[in-house]
Order: sequence, then structure tokens, then C-alpha cells
Amino acid sequence: MDVNPKVSTMLGYSKGELLALNISSIHPNEMDALQSFAHSVMEHGQGWTNELTCLTKTGDSLPSEISASSI
Repeated sequence: MDVNPKVSTMLGYSKGELLALNISSIHPNEMDALQSFAHSVMEHGQGWTNELTCLTKTGDSLPSEISASSI
């Protein structure tokens, strides 16, 4: 729905490019953790914070901490 402008800069994508990507394009090795996130937020309303590795547009790995909650 939206993209943090700082994330766009850090990953090297425009807002439009990020919104068009599938989450597995940015976190290809983190899908199990992201499924766990979706389960806890959507079904239990619990917030979630975890360390994940993002792939930049150039293919570099970028360690990051990601937080999310249901609104």
C-alpha cells in the first residue's frame, strides 16, 4: 500500500518499483519468517519485530530490522 521513502533509498528502488515487487524479491531467503509474521499479525493481532536480510536492486545483501503491526 505504501513504501517508506528511506527504504526506497536504501534498497535502490523507486516507490513504484517496490510496490510492484513480490515480497520474495526483497527477502528471497526469509519467506518462512515472513509467513510466521503474517500469521501472528493477521490472526492474533500481535506486533512483530525481526532481523531479516533484504536484497537491494543491485543484488547486495542489506541486514535490517523490520517491525509491523496490525492497524
